[in-house]
Amino acid sequence: MSGDLTRQIDRNRLEVMDKVWPMDAIAKNASTTEYGNIVALAESPLDEDLLFAGTDDGLVHISEDAGANWRKIEKFPGVPDMVYVNEIVASSHERNTLYAAFNNHKN
Repeated sequence: MSGDLTRQIDRNRLEVMDKVWPMDAIAKNASTTEYGNIVALAESPLDEDLLFAGTDDGLVHISEDAGANWRKIEKFPGVPDMVYVNEIVASSHERNTLYAAFNNHKN
């Protein structure tokens, strides 16, 4: 690989809106939530009561009774803990199949 492809990028030196912002500019402890948020949602095309929710802290929640009760899945083979669930899609062929895309580049 060429040097340009393998160089390290320091994100704290990149310009955003024509300015290099300090590391604490987003006020992490003042304006962001400490709890996981639902960032992906899917409903089964085969069962109207089957719902899926993915969160920004790496969990997938499943309801089989239209949201009255939920169970969560915390571990996925080959996926580190706390990885953003970027997208989930319920299978249109198999009731118990869900496709999930995890995105760890934000960590």
